[in-house]
Amino acid sequence: MQFSIRSETIPRKASQAFNKMSMSSGRDSNERFRRTESVETEHNKLLRDILEMHLDDFLQDFAFADIQIYVNSQGIIFTEEDLQKILSLKNEKLAIILMFQILGSKNKNLLAFIDILGRDYGWLREKLNSSLQTYNENKDFNKYLNVRHELKSRIPKHVDNNVRRIDLYAKTRDFLKELRPWHYLVIYGELGYGKKWLALDACCDYSVIKAMDYKIFWLDVHNCNSQEKDLEKLQRLKIMLGETSSTTKIGDYEGISNKILELQQDLKTILKQDHFKDCLLVLADVQNTKTLETFSLPCKILITTRNKKVMEYLPKTNMEVVNIERGLLRNESVELFERIMEKEAKFFPPSFYEIIENSKSHPFLLNIIAQGLKGHVAKEWDMWTSNLQHFRIQNDKINAVIKLSLNVLKPDELELFHTLSIFYHSVKIPVSLCF
Repeated sequence: MQFSIRSETIPRKASQAFNKMSMSSGRDSNERFRRTESVETEHNKLLRDILEMHLDDFLQDFAFADIQIYVNSQGIIFTEEDLQKILSLKNEKLAIILMFQILGSKNKNLLAFIDILGRDYGWLREKLNSSLQTYNENKDFNKYLNVRHELKSRIPKHVDNNVRRIDLYAKTRDFLKELRPWHYLVIYGELGYGKKWLALDACCDYSVIKAMDYKIFWLDVHNCNSQEKDLEKLQRLKIMLGETSSTTKIGDYEGISNKILELQQDLKTILKQDHFKDCLLVLADVQNTKTLETFSLPCKILITTRNKKVMEYLPKTNMEVVNIERGLLRNESVELFERIMEKEAKFFPPSFYEIIENSKSHPFLLNIIAQGLKGHVAKEWDMWTSNLQHFRIQNDKINAVIKLSLNVLKPDELELFHTLSIFYHSVKIPVSLCF
C-alpha cells in the first residue's frame, strides 16, 4: 500500500478531517486529551513518522514566519495557543523543533500542513511525497521504526507523558549526532530531573538513530554495585550485540573477576568490527566510576548520572555534558499535568499554579502529584499545596533509590550515615549530646 500527496486531493481530505474534528470538539473540548478513546488513521500515523524523518531538512531551510499567514487561516492545523508557543521562541531552530512536536499530536491535520508547504517550500513537499511513495521499499525507514519502538519500550509511559524540553533536547540531539567512538556524552542532573527521559527522547530522533547506523543498545546500570551485577550486565550487552547464548557462570570472587575480564575482551573485539563502528551504548543511571571502568569499550557512549564523580572521572577531551540545572518551565509543567490529567489547564483549580511554584517544577515530583490527583476534587489539590510547603514526599521509588545508594557505601561510610542526626535550624541541642 502506498500513499502520495497530490495538491488536487489534499483539500478534500483536509476538509473531511476538519469536519470530523469540528464535530468532536463541539461535543467535548477536552476530547483531544483522551488518547485512549481517540482513533487515528494509519495514514496519519504514517505521515507523522515520515515527517519526523525530515526534521533536518526543515532545519536546513525553513522559517515558520513564511507559512504563518496560511496556518492562521487554517485553524485545523495550529490553535492560537500553538501559534503563541512557536512564535514566542526567537531561536528559529527551537521554533521548528517545537512545531514538529506540536504536529506530532494525534489531532493535527498533517495533509493540510503538507499542502501549505507547497506554496513556499515545494522542495520539502516533494521530499515528503517521495518518502510516502517509497516507504514500503525503504529499509532504513523500517529499521528506524523498529529501533524507536524498542527504545520506547524501556519507559512505557514516555509515549503519553513525555514533555519535550526543547532546548535540552536540541542540545542533546546535536551532541549525539557528532559523537565519536571512545567519546562520551553525559546527561547530568539531580534525582528526578528527567535525565533518562531526555536521553530516550533524543535517542528516538531519526537523525540520531541514523548516525548510530540504527544500532542503539540501552542498559540500565543503576544496580551495578557488585561484580555479580557487572557480570550480568556485560552478559546482557553481549547478547544484545548478537550472541544468542552465554556460557559465563557466576562462581567465586576470583572466578568472577576473570570472567569479567574475558567478557570485556570479547566485547571489545566485537565492537571493533565495522558492523558496530557507529553504534551507541546507553548507560542509564550510572551510580559510580566502577561502572565506567567495567564498560570502558570502543564505542560511542551516552551516560545519565547524578554523581559528579562520574564526570570528573572521564577525560574532558573525550566528553560533552548536558547539565539539567532546572526543573520544568512553567509551560512544560502545565503540559505535563494536561497529559496526565487528560484535560486542559483551564479546568484545574486555582491551587494548580501554587503546586507548580511550591514544587519548584520538579519533574518527578510533579508527575507523582498529577498521578495522585487524577480524578480528585479541588480539596485534594489544596492538600497538596499545603504539603508542598514542607516538601516531604514519601514514595517507594525514592526510597528504592536511597536504598541503592546506601548499598554502594563502604562500611565506615555506612556507619556514619546511620549515626547521622539532622536538626531544625536554631534548635536547642542539649550539651550532653555533644559527648
